[in-house]
Amino acid sequence: MVVVSTQKHLVSGEDIIFKVNYSSSDLRFSIILPTHIANAIGYLDSMGRPKKIVGETQHAVEKELEDILYKFSKTVTKEEKVILFMIKPELKLHEGRSTTHYEGTDSKIDPDKVTFHHELTLSLRFYVVNKKIFNQREVYFTLDYSEHLRQPMIGSGTYNGWTVEKYLAERYDGFLEIPWTREREEFFRSAQVGFVNLINKLIEFKNVAKTDSSKMLSFIDSGGNFGLSLPPGKEEK
Repeated sequence: MVVVSTQKHLVSGEDIIFKVNYSSSDLRFSIILPTHIANAIGYLDSMGRPKKIVGETQHAVEKELEDILYKFSKTVTKEEKVILFMIKPELKLHEGRSTTHYEGTDSKIDPDKVTFHHELTLSLRFYVVNKKIFNQREVYFTLDYSEHLRQPMIGSGTYNGWTVEKYLAERYDGFLEIPWTREREEFFRSAQVGFVNLINKLIEFKNVAKTDSSKMLSFIDSGGNFGLSLPPGKEEK
């Protein structure tokens, strides 16, 4: 038996070399599978031992190896419910109407370094999702995701969820993952509601400033703030 070619494939996060062998005695090509791959997909003989990939051509065994590795990559080894959350503060430095400097930050913002030229933004997002751990990757699925339905057009009025690879959600979106519990989900819902309440107070403040500036000025001059005092335009009892 001689080795006629070798192939390197990324499997379960590591590079594995597969050798394509040729036997002159039976004129067949073969590839020996690692035991953990054969066991995971049930590529076993009648005695429960890993089988070799055998074929009459090199192309045939290489094609079957690709099919086996694809099936292996789709094998779910674990599934769990997790929470994804993202807190994204950003600073924009303006000169007139133009933005001259823009940066995100993961550290605390120094209030003394924020001037009236700065614009502050804060994104808060969280999702409760299913995480499926495959032999080669981790993937998030929203709870209403269906593999059998196509993603609808934007604005179609229907929705069937989404799926994303874990490394993409972490690297490009900045999500963090924690194990799900009902109390942790409620924590983020409460944070979301608190954030919404603050936004609503700011909206009301802006609207009062547009329609009744005297009430807005009275609110400011009396020492009111958005977190503790009544919204502008309302009188304390």
